[in-house]
Amino acid sequence: MVQRWLPVMACCLATTACDTIFGLERGDTRVTGTYLARTLHNDASGAPLVEDVPLRAAEVSMEVRFEDGSERGVTVDDAGKFTFDPPPGSLYTLTIRTSTDSVYQSRARDLVLVERVPGRLGRVEAPQNTRLALSIQNRSAMANAEHIATTGVWSHTSVQTVGPIDVDWRSVQTAAAESVGLLNDDDAWYLAYGIAQAPFPYQGLLQSARIPNVTMAPATRTMRDGVAVTHTLSQCAHVISKIKSETTRLQALGPTFQWTSGTGWNLSAVPDAGHAIQHGFAVGYEGTPTIVDDLDRTIMYTNPFPGHAMIGFMEINGFRSTGSVSLQSDARVIDRVPDDCATPMVLGATVASLPLAITIAGVRLTGDMQQVEIDRRADSEITWTPTEGAADLWQVTLTELVSTTATPRISVFTTEPRLLLDPDLLLANHTYTLQIRTNFGTPGAADGDFANGTLPRGSTAIYSTTFVVR
Repeated sequence: MVQRWLPVMACCLATTACDTIFGLERGDTRVTGTYLARTLHNDASGAPLVEDVPLRAAEVSMEVRFEDGSERGVTVDDAGKFTFDPPPGSLYTLTIRTSTDSVYQSRARDLVLVERVPGRLGRVEAPQNTRLALSIQNRSAMANAEHIATTGVWSHTSVQTVGPIDVDWRSVQTAAAESVGLLNDDDAWYLAYGIAQAPFPYQGLLQSARIPNVTMAPATRTMRDGVAVTHTLSQCAHVISKIKSETTRLQALGPTFQWTSGTGWNLSAVPDAGHAIQHGFAVGYEGTPTIVDDLDRTIMYTNPFPGHAMIGFMEINGFRSTGSVSLQSDARVIDRVPDDCATPMVLGATVASLPLAITIAGVRLTGDMQQVEIDRRADSEITWTPTEGAADLWQVTLTELVSTTATPRISVFTTEPRLLLDPDLLLANHTYTLQIRTNFGTPGAADGDFANGTLPRGSTAIYSTTFVVR
């Protein structure tokens, strides 16, 4: 079975009137929720359609843990609905198991959760010797990069420039880093990139060819023809990237990291703004291997993808070394591209807060290889202090360090700057670090809506210093 992306994302005030409106008795603590797959597929024109569908009962299981350490299973019905009853006022930790695990720690009584799938459900895995071969006429000799992309199932992969296009389909992954599976009436795209001038140089989408309604047979080379169209760059975006300003802020707040490079701006076509991540179908971008200043750019581009929204993206990369391990970090912002150049898109006008003063089990983490004693009679509390900046929820990942390898052990979403962790996850004499990613753009998360977001959206992730459990 093809794996699905887990992504990579309402209770009210406790008043008598509010309880009456929702048909609740005072003190009723029942949690109700839905868990659905948010899927994508194409309509007849090749434009994306978003659909929420329930998973089969055999594909999903749930369990919940309460502050007192008790646990119980949670039943999900055929419509994706579930309920459970926590103790009054209790924080609960809900674990959802599908092709992977997702964990939420919350107090909300009404949960709206989705698993974002960059395609349709029920895709068939491509077996060995399944290939896609494209014969594209009118390919430009000016291209310095060529990609094959698909819509219906959202994916793209690079191919050899000017060489034969014959792709081992088992090697192709979706935007969620999962297997694409056999194409079934999906569209394939040839994309050619090269240097554009505006008057500064940037990488632009110069040509494309849409090959519609591709269906693949297993263990077979599917062969299709297409003609590359050379684009007239007729659409305009005014992008202000505050990449230097944000790098300076990050370096001041997170001095143990080196924030040195990134992507000043990237304009991408995405099938739905809610599915927008940093890997769309790029129509133009400017890498910044050395960040010198903020950028103010007027960019000409073309979006050839039917029904796809245009988003802008900025990313800053950071790292720090501990022992023989390099811990990679990042800060990113995504926003919708305005319809014309009259309205600038300012990437970095809103940025995520950083988690500082991180503690575990009452001990503030201040230096690598710090010894931390864990009380195994109760959950271990993790806390942090958010800096200025936006924050709707945090993703806390317990990561174990062994030799040169950093291995995530559990990742939990929470809407409070604290987390309760089962002490059984912390093994004596093992070395750990905590990655805490601050996310904004999901304003309903505190009330239980983790599914629906707004733009701009962004996040910043940093690691704590390392600690050894005693």
